[in-house]
Amino acid sequence: MTQAFLTQTDFTAGELDPRMLGRTDLRSYQSGAAKLRNVVVETTGGVRRRPGTAFVANAAGPGRLVAMETAAEQAYLLAFSDFQVKIFRDGVLRATVATPWNQAQVGQISWAQRRQSLLVTHPDVRPQELIRQSDTVWTIGPWSFVELAPGIHLERDVLAHMQFRPKIADDLRTMDRRLFGPEPMGLSADLEAVGHAARRPRRRLPEEAEI
Repeated sequence: MTQAFLTQTDFTAGELDPRMLGRTDLRSYQSGAAKLRNVVVETTGGVRRRPGTAFVANAAGPGRLVAMETAAEQAYLLAFSDFQVKIFRDGVLRATVATPWNQAQVGQISWAQRRQSLLVTHPDVRPQELIRQSDTVWTIGPWSFVELAPGIHLERDVLAHMQFRPKIADDLRTMDRRLFGPEPMGLSADLEAVGHAARRPRRRLPEEAEI
């Protein structure tokens, strides 16, 4: 029997579910693979071997690893465990910070980075903000709610469904309604107005000399 060899250069669909192996009519079938192991799929379609790992330190116990990049070549590895987080950079321990999450809760935390800080949430604990003050100085504290979506009642729609009372800013603001509408926000007009204000001619003082 004649054998045919096909060259595949696109793997952007990733590893396919075995139930799709007969769906040759789907585009994802043409750009997928039956099995991908120890590789990283590039956005351009190809694959490369995944980077290796290196021993850094013994963990304090079961927990979560979180990557945090604060600059182009300044990446941290945050190891969350029982009531603490150890912060590493370049394989060196930079700081250890006490946290409010126990070992069981660490598996349920969610996070998002905001510039030099990490916002961390858990269903049963007040949202916390882990802030990088310097390479070796990190602080953590309650994350304040500063904005509320239009039409949302703070007590009825938010606080009544929470197991704790979060820290709320004194000047709680309502978010821009344009964020939730289907029509364009019109930010170009806002930016143009800001630009005109920045280019506003300045009155020359008598003592200013022409350069």
